[in-house]
Amino acid sequence: MAGGRPVLLAGLDIGTSKTAIVVATAVSGALKVLGAASCPSVGLQKGTIADVGSTAKSIKQTLEKVEKLAGARVRSAYVGFNGTSVSLKACRTNGAGLIEGLPQDEEVLQFIPAHHATGGYNVYSYSGKLAITAKADDIASIMESVRLAGLLARDVIYSPLAGAEALLSPAEMELGVVLVEIGASTTTVSVFDRGAIRGTAVLSIGGEHLAGDLAIGLRTSMGKAEEILKKVSLETGLLEISAHADKENNYDPKCLISPIVGARVMEILDFVAETVAGFNYPGLLPAGVVLYGGVSRLDGLVPLAERRWQRPVKTSLPGTTGMPLNLDCANAYGLVKYGLKNTYKMRGRYLNKRRGNNSFMVSFIKWFQEKQEMK
Repeated sequence: MAGGRPVLLAGLDIGTSKTAIVVATAVSGALKVLGAASCPSVGLQKGTIADVGSTAKSIKQTLEKVEKLAGARVRSAYVGFNGTSVSLKACRTNGAGLIEGLPQDEEVLQFIPAHHATGGYNVYSYSGKLAITAKADDIASIMESVRLAGLLARDVIYSPLAGAEALLSPAEMELGVVLVEIGASTTTVSVFDRGAIRGTAVLSIGGEHLAGDLAIGLRTSMGKAEEILKKVSLETGLLEISAHADKENNYDPKCLISPIVGARVMEILDFVAETVAGFNYPGLLPAGVVLYGGVSRLDGLVPLAERRWQRPVKTSLPGTTGMPLNLDCANAYGLVKYGLKNTYKMRGRYLNKRRGNNSFMVSFIKWFQEKQEMK
């Protein structure tokens, strides 16, 4: 990075339904997206790799696709993970640098700042470090799949940290916000405040459950159910479904779809609300909720979520220079930004560039929060 020489960075997001890679070049802390690609994933269950060989093929297919778009050879990548084995644990580092309080079958993905407050919220009030952990076997499977695909995994990053880099503004991160990714088989809920993650959980529910309910209720295949789901509106009901009417069984799918989808969506929204409440976080989180993931595209979800949660809710696309990106590539782009922060030696200079005109707002928010604590 020294001397303004360009550095090639790649982010690899291995999801249950799709594998995405974003490739960007960085010069003096400025990113430009050269290419982005996604392909269907194979060999995963609930975000965790079940078949290393199949997953490696999905990664390689996506890699070949993005290299053609970027016009560059990619040799390494930052890799995301948010499987159901993720958890938060309080642990300590002893004088020898060894981590105490961590089960032998688990591995630390990242340490996060401990928030020492006078108020009563359980998981944060301790002396030591708070760590995001996952099963060591899950991390080993990721590393092996990436290796078999011909890549070097520079680091494995908890996906919401990448999502936050791609989708949240510095002001939202400081003020307090909930980031919710509703994917194919999991929903990840994370609270960010004062620039850091403060609570997180991975729920075993997602878009596949919506499609599965439809397939059962309409007595059709999962493939047809997934296509129907794309045409459903939570605000107005079904947009287009006449081709799937079942005359033989004498029922009108139009009457079944809204209740089926609506009931499962409400269940997901309630699980998210219960999870946030379970963090017992004392902050008000006035920046509301940012939704992403495949299910976030469901028509009418944002206003429904606002009514259910009584909070402002929005979806957001990554802001980029170069190739524009859709939500499928949000985590992969966030991994690139995360990698840039770790690569760039003058981290302070990069953060100032990233914040730009928001720096005054961030400073004001910090001052206001400190004044509130002193009352």
